[in-house]
Amino acid sequence: MYEGLGATVTYNILKKQGDTAVTRYRDQKTVEKTINDFKTRIEKIDSPEALLKDRRALEFVLTSFQLESEIGKTGILRKLLTEDPTEEKSLANRLVDPRYTKLATSLSGKIPEAFQNESFVNGLINNYVTNTFEKSVGEGNTGLREALYFKRNIANVTSVSQILADRALSYVVRKGLNLPDSFAMQDFDQQKRYLEKKLDLTKFKDPGYVEKFTQRFLTQVSATESSSASSNVALQILGGSGGSDGLTSLLGRKVSILV
Repeated sequence: MYEGLGATVTYNILKKQGDTAVTRYRDQKTVEKTINDFKTRIEKIDSPEALLKDRRALEFVLTSFQLESEIGKTGILRKLLTEDPTEEKSLANRLVDPRYTKLATSLSGKIPEAFQNESFVNGLINNYVTNTFEKSVGEGNTGLREALYFKRNIANVTSVSQILADRALSYVVRKGLNLPDSFAMQDFDQQKRYLEKKLDLTKFKDPGYVEKFTQRFLTQVSATESSSASSNVALQILGGSGGSDGLTSLLGRKVSILV
């Protein structure tokens, strides 16, 4: 529905629609079917190992915590689901990314009881819907998913290390500060020291400041996209994508080139 409108335009549309857009997404038959399937599956899950063996249920849970890309890391997930997250040497305590900590805190030592708790299950479902909705609207709109994720989560961040450990948050912060892509290649401690000087994390508690930062990020993404598109057109004209056909392939098209 929103594909190709551009991240900034779609973001502003979603702001006006509020919860309506998410509700419409949740009411889709495919989403309802996935939710009902999850509810049925967790009735049979009585241990962390049972969850790890049920790929569909596991994928739903991980997506709820924005960790769906980790589904193949069985060893790590087993530790998160079985170790006491309050123990100093537990994996959850050694990982900076708060998403892992939330997963461990929510489920370690709490299966199957957690899946028998209606309030907890509804929370998982709501998170799943939110995360898959943002992924859906982000398709074809570069930067939108990250912007929505940033807006939802940045107020909960308490350290620069947490930002750097989270791909989406660190991406938004780098773009929002207009830092070059090469910044991400620097040593972790170098990035940390720089951002600690540049960022006042208390400002992210202010919704107005978060909104301005998000809009700045979207502007930077849009500018990068426009620059990339212009470069591609220039390469075509110069034959960069097809030898001498570069210029003739554009004949009959309306092309504006600013030099």
